[in-house]
Amino acid sequence: MISSTIQEIITMVDGELFINKGNKADIVSGVTLDSRNINQSNIFIAIKGNRVDGHEYLEEVYKQGAALAIIENDAYTNVDIPVILVKDSTVALQELARNYRKSLDVKVIGITGSNGKTSCKDLLSSVLESEYKVVKTHGNQNNELGVPLTLLRASEDTDFIVLEMGMENLEDIHFLNDIAYPDMGMITNVGVAHLENLGSLDNIGRAKLELMDGLTGNSLFIYNGDDPILSKIIKEKDARELDVQTFGERSSNSIYLTSFEQKSDEITFSTNLSSAVFTIPTIGKHMALNALPVVYTAYKIGLSDEQIASGLSSFVSSAMRNELVEVGQMIILNDAYKSNPQSARVALDTFNLIDEPYKIVVLGDMLDLGEAENQFHFDLGAYMNDIAFDELIGYGKLSKHILEGAKSVKPDKKFHLMETHEEIANYLQSFKDKKCAVLFKGSRGMHLDKIVDELIGE
Repeated sequence: MISSTIQEIITMVDGELFINKGNKADIVSGVTLDSRNINQSNIFIAIKGNRVDGHEYLEEVYKQGAALAIIENDAYTNVDIPVILVKDSTVALQELARNYRKSLDVKVIGITGSNGKTSCKDLLSSVLESEYKVVKTHGNQNNELGVPLTLLRASEDTDFIVLEMGMENLEDIHFLNDIAYPDMGMITNVGVAHLENLGSLDNIGRAKLELMDGLTGNSLFIYNGDDPILSKIIKEKDARELDVQTFGERSSNSIYLTSFEQKSDEITFSTNLSSAVFTIPTIGKHMALNALPVVYTAYKIGLSDEQIASGLSSFVSSAMRNELVEVGQMIILNDAYKSNPQSARVALDTFNLIDEPYKIVVLGDMLDLGEAENQFHFDLGAYMNDIAFDELIGYGKLSKHILEGAKSVKPDKKFHLMETHEEIANYLQSFKDKKCAVLFKGSRGMHLDKIVDELIGE
């Protein structure tokens, strides 16, 4: 994590120091925005949010051990903790991260995409960690606050930062490029997430491909060559200086699958680049595809087949993403972190691989899909024509269209539209002693993870 003198911090954020009763530390280290998460000598940055104003917690964080606060409200300069007054605390966080990143001898690998970027991030980190010191994005810290916080967790001896870069609008990734200065980049795909903001799939592709603009020289840039939007929009880019490569299922890609096998709790696959067979403790062919840019990048860095295989075999998925949980006789596939038409189909395809005598699907609303949201939900239900399931539970006002679509292709199944988490959890409790499998998939705002927590007793 960042470790600097207060004077160095002042220079990086262009602020003014105020010291009252608090003791001036020689060195401050680590940055947090959360007053509940303070470690000794931390820098607390007071952000004024819609519901919480960090300035109100300055005395509390000082008592917990924080050594410095960065503030934007001059009404709080007369507090016990040393403070640096800046014009804008959020901008100060970003400037601190930008300047700190410039000082590090580290490689930053930026990853974006509508689906699969978190899995790619976790897979790549697992591979690199077998040989290097790695910092990666935690949770959903992939925006204008999360990216700076990730960079600031790196230390002087960090070798790689694996950085998930999210976007909701055009220019978002350009903005993050100017903070992170990525050395390599990968794009997983383009989907309809954020269609309401961006208006078209082409614009979503343009927003994702902004990652290219942050790369220089012979930097590796690898993207999904099977994705029609990326393949079209990339022609608008001048990429002559970059090392542009592709991945996917088609043999025209730089790296592609030559074999794939699904086992009960792991997948094995090979690629065209070597005879090595890799194993990942997860399920779903999409995870092998997510691993392709990881394997290519690892080869580019100089890792061997053995090192890559070791890292992939140690993979642990982020919570609520393709996560398998056993509760009694019930197997839960918890993929409830987010949902859109593409990722929901992938989740259903993955659930299809689970061989259990009774199968229940719980689908929540897919949010931010724009004017065609009803049709997207109906089409998802109709997609279940090829999915083995016994019951479908819908949650949310849009999920009724999923049920309508599913009933149109499989009218003999059981369908439920439930209104609360409690109703769903209570209904599923009786299945815990029955050999069955349950899929949870919905947008983050539907909070289906709360039902999973209730079933496993957390």
